[in-house]
Amino acid sequence: MITTFAWFGYELPKKTSFDLIKQAGFDGVTLWWNDDFGDNDFRCNPELAREAG
Repeated sequence: MITTFAWFGYELPKKTSFDLIKQAGFDGVTLWWNDDFGDNDFRCNPELAREAG
């Protein structure tokens, strides 16, 4: 299994990021669980990642 961090340097909607990560061939993502960095919807991230595959 090859994973990457969910944030990879670009301000994109999470769904877009997860779709791009999957398209790049990664099997999973590491999620950040803190709203101090502007990701106020972080609780939705696991479901968005699952939907992206």
